[in-house]
Amino acid sequence: MRIIKPHAFALRSTSAAILMALALRANPARAQLAVSDSPVEANTTVIAGTVSGISRQQLPAIIAQDTITAQSLTTPGGAGRFQSQLSYLNSLMQTMGSGIANAQIFAATYPGWVDFGANAAATAAQITNQTLTTYADAISVAQAQAANFSGEDAHFQALEACNAASVSVLQAIQCGNEINLAAAQQTQQLRQLEITHIMVDAVHFGEQLNEDAQLGANAQTYFLTGAQR
Repeated sequence: MRIIKPHAFALRSTSAAILMALALRANPARAQLAVSDSPVEANTTVIAGTVSGISRQQLPAIIAQDTITAQSLTTPGGAGRFQSQLSYLNSLMQTMGSGIANAQIFAATYPGWVDFGANAAATAAQITNQTLTTYADAISVAQAQAANFSGEDAHFQALEACNAASVSVLQAIQCGNEINLAAAQQTQQLRQLEITHIMVDAVHFGEQLNEDAQLGANAQTYFLTGAQR
């Protein structure tokens, strides 16, 4: 039988305890991961520094500034200056109504290759009258638009006053929208003038072609009648 000496057993027990303690200390270290995100940490540091840097004395000023900004974005005052010009545009188109104002009247006035025989002179006089009336109507439309310049200028001055008096962001945006609407109305008036121009051109060329066609029809009738005789 082997006899273990007491001091040897104590030494071995002490060594085992030391090794176990080292193992327990090392395992948690190996279980932890060192994770570092520099941008996030830097941003967090800046935010923390900014928040902590706002003192109680600065906070009322910041709240006041935010209130001013909110009021600027929600305070109106630039809308409501739009004035419809539908009745004005309709009146300009009605001015063209006494002449050759639509396709039906155009076709009836300029029938083309037709010999009117004994009524040729009276028919030609009527065609000339309708054509000249259409030209006169177009001149009246142009004069009506020219007479409206002073009213347009007054409206533009009101828009400029709105622009100059704008003290909030929303008010300035609304004034800008009103100015855009005024520009759109100018485009409407240009379109009305273009419609008038198209009608005048159609009448002009229609009258010329119709005259040539009627001369041809008259000549055809004359030669056919003469040949039969």
